[in-house]
Parts: sequence; structure tokens; C-alpha cells
Amino acid sequence: MIKIIELIDNASERIKRIRRRFLDDIPLISIERAQLYTEKWKETENKGLSPGVRVALSMKNVLKNMTIYIDPDDRIAGKWTENFIGIPIDIERGIWNNVFEVELDAKTMNKYMKESNKNYMSYMINKIGPDGLRELLENTKKIGAPITTLGTDTLDKRKINPYQIREEDKKILLEELIPYWKNKTLADILEKEYANSDVYTGESYEFLTHLPLKTAQNDIVISPCAVIGTWQGHLVLDYETVLKKGFLTMQKEVQDE
Repeated sequence: MIKIIELIDNASERIKRIRRRFLDDIPLISIERAQLYTEKWKETENKGLSPGVRVALSMKNVLKNMTIYIDPDDRIAGKWTENFIGIPIDIERGIWNNVFEVELDAKTMNKYMKESNKNYMSYMINKIGPDGLRELLENTKKIGAPITTLGTDTLDKRKINPYQIREEDKKILLEELIPYWKNKTLADILEKEYANSDVYTGESYEFLTHLPLKTAQNDIVISPCAVIGTWQGHLVLDYETVLKKGFLTMQKEVQDE
């Protein structure tokens, strides 16, 4: 017996519009946060300020000067970026910098993939010789293991979760912002610290750094069963206090203390 279930959508027209836009719109990568944060970070270099103060000043610059997007369907106004569905770049953390650097351009993706595979082949030939590598690849193929690859679709062309970026913004991101933050981001610092720690044993670090890459964003692998894929804790903010007291009251409480 086939039972037909009728789905009733009781959502308001506003919710239906928002839902449809989230499904249909393609997210736009925004560089505004990255620009404003970097602007203040550069300004506070060599000023004798602590990292915490510099972060606070940089975020203040972002929040004070960012474009506020207010949508007609908003009930709580404002978005992360200047667009309805926009992706801000927390460039100082560096988690996605390499993704943008590589996957926004097809030629760069192809070059990156070739260099990664060449790096792996050279390492394995040095370790087990040409015959050993040939045997390894043949056995890998027999068991049906896929060859890792970035593919050929850039972020804006891929079928699943595409992201767009304005050409002028892409130029600034790739030629100014990302080069400035190279080796300065949280991801860079953590990777360096792990490499110099005793987390890795034997030749594991050397082997892991020579594996062919399937994406431009790779988690830190410290063993066959351990991956560092989370760079910070996720938070549940105390919205209740803010809504009940308001920011001005909370500010006064801090000043009084």
C-alpha cells in the first residue's frame, strides 16, 4: 500500500522568498573585511602594541567602516558583507587564503596540481625507487583508489557550492592582500609550530608533506588516525544579555568595574 503524504508549507511569504534566494543565489566573495583589517594591521606595525590590541583595533576598523547591507526582508538588519549572500575573508587566520590563491584561476590550479604530483613522485622514487613506485601505483589502481585531483573547475565554475568574485576584487586579493599575509597568518604559525614539535614521529612529517593534494585547503594530518581540522572553537554567544541590557549598559558596567 502506497501512502501519499501531502507536504504543507505554512511559511510566510517573506520566509519563502528568503529560502528561495538562499537556494538560487550564488555567494559573492567579499574582500571588504580583509581590506579594512589589513589596513589597520599595517598601520599598527612597529608601534609596540600587543597582538590582542592590534586585533581589537583592526576589528574596530572593520566594524566602523564596513558597508551595511539592509535587505527589505530583514527583521534583524545587517549581513556579514555588503551582499545578501556574501562571504567575508578572515584573511589573518589564513585558513582559506591558499584556496583563493589557487582555485580562482584554472591555470594556477593546473600548475599547483602538477607541482604537487611531481613533488610526490620525486619523493617516492627517492624512497622506493622507480620500480617500487610503479608497483605502488599499479596496486593502488587495482583496489580502485581514486587518484587525488583538484579537478578543473574554478570556484566560480564548479557545480557544487560555487563562489563568485568581482574581477577587480580578485586582482586586489591575489596581488596585494594574500601576498602581504604570507607566513603571517594563524594557519601559517600553527603549521610551523607543529612541524617543529614532537607531534610527528620518524619520517611521518616528511611523508605527509609530500602527499599529492586533492584540494588547495588541507587539514594538518599528524598521524593516520588524527587530523587537525578545527582551528578555533565554535561559540554560542550570549545574545540574551545583549538584547536585555543593550550595548551601552554593558559598556557602562565595564567602565564602572
